[in-house]
Amino acid sequence: MEAIEELSQLSNSMRQASALLADEDVDETSSSATSRRTSTFLNVLALGNTGAGKSAVLNSLIGHPALPTGEGGATRAPIVIDLTRDDFPKQQDRLSKISGKSRDEIYLRLRTSTAPPLKLIDLPGVDKGNLDDSLNQYAERSDAILLVVIPASQAPEVASAKAIRIAKELDGECTRTVGIISKIDQASSEPKVLAAVQALLLNQGPRSTADIPWVALIGAPQSKLGRLALVETLAQQIRSRMRVRLPNLLSGLQSKSQIVQDELVKLGETMVHSAEGTRALALELCREFEDKFLQHITTGEGGGWKVVASFEGNFPNRIKQLPLDRHFDLNNVKRIVLEADGYQPYLISPEKGLRSLIKGVLELAKEPSRLCVDEVHRVLVDIVSAAANATPGLGRYPPFKREVVAIATTALEGFKNDAKNMVVALVDMERRLFLPNILSGWCRGGWIDSVVKRS
Repeated sequence: MEAIEELSQLSNSMRQASALLADEDVDETSSSATSRRTSTFLNVLALGNTGAGKSAVLNSLIGHPALPTGEGGATRAPIVIDLTRDDFPKQQDRLSKISGKSRDEIYLRLRTSTAPPLKLIDLPGVDKGNLDDSLNQYAERSDAILLVVIPASQAPEVASAKAIRIAKELDGECTRTVGIISKIDQASSEPKVLAAVQALLLNQGPRSTADIPWVALIGAPQSKLGRLALVETLAQQIRSRMRVRLPNLLSGLQSKSQIVQDELVKLGETMVHSAEGTRALALELCREFEDKFLQHITTGEGGGWKVVASFEGNFPNRIKQLPLDRHFDLNNVKRIVLEADGYQPYLISPEKGLRSLIKGVLELAKEPSRLCVDEVHRVLVDIVSAAANATPGLGRYPPFKREVVAIATTALEGFKNDAKNMVVALVDMERRLFLPNILSGWCRGGWIDSVVKRS
């Protein structure tokens, strides 16, 4: 019973959520609000042939003989029993009833401390007349549990039962169907029937019934036996049905929440009247934009990974493509030395020629460095646009958003020019620091003497 109580609370919450999505007033104390959008998760619709024992099964759920049974007790019109929990003391358990009758149905509201808070619908036998109107009212486009009642004597032919066929049409995936095997005591002397009953309870019956959980009120294993097993099975199916509905409901609530937030933002915008308020709002939006920009840079989001790719991929590749082998070819080295120092001075010290050689090599590195700056600049400009689009606050002020993007792009253009000048200066600085050290190493290693002799 506790499981049903918890599901009742969840069902009420889902009803309120559905009313909210439908823009209806949600007021738990208002009967009119409740009547406009009722939850059907806790509705239980009994289906079965005349004489199958539907009323007896529902009486078992109620805990009182509220519905007529036996000969002459066949249901001739839909009977709706609305069960409400009332915490009477156990020693004073009683059933209070409010009844009514319309042209189409008989309505009972029962208050009891023993029954789960369900709405039970007892339909006439599916083998008598046309139930299309009743099924359309109570079962189609709803989440009502379909309680299929099959007498034990019909268990061997359960696949052809009309109640099973109707349940399959309404609930193809069996997420809200429960099977009940009734009157097992009347077939206790028929081994074939008992074997078919056992197969159903073990979910080993015909393929059309394999996905339906089965319960018997008597003559079954403990886990499949009696009123408590029936209530537990109903709770499992109600829970399964709620899981089916929850994703769409949560998605709708998230969309609704975003709409409400947008409306609140619009209401908040009207409160910024002073220059100080406008300035504070602009600074806050700029901080949001800055946070998004830095997030893209540090996490690689929105193209930020391309910055690293430029330094670790494209720039080294361009350096490797420089014609260094041709520049350091022995004939080229001899030519540069001769052109720089003439024929006599190099025999003593070809330093001027070697300086010219190294200068030419490092000069080649300037162009890949400039290209790296241009490439990173293009990536940063793209990140500016991505960060602006990812800043919700800027989206509410399109003109201000365009201005922020324009200012950031202009700043990046200035940074690009400064960066190019800086990388050229770094190359020149490396050249000045590099030459004395490398010339000293070449002299110690005899590389110059080798060049001289081979020249």
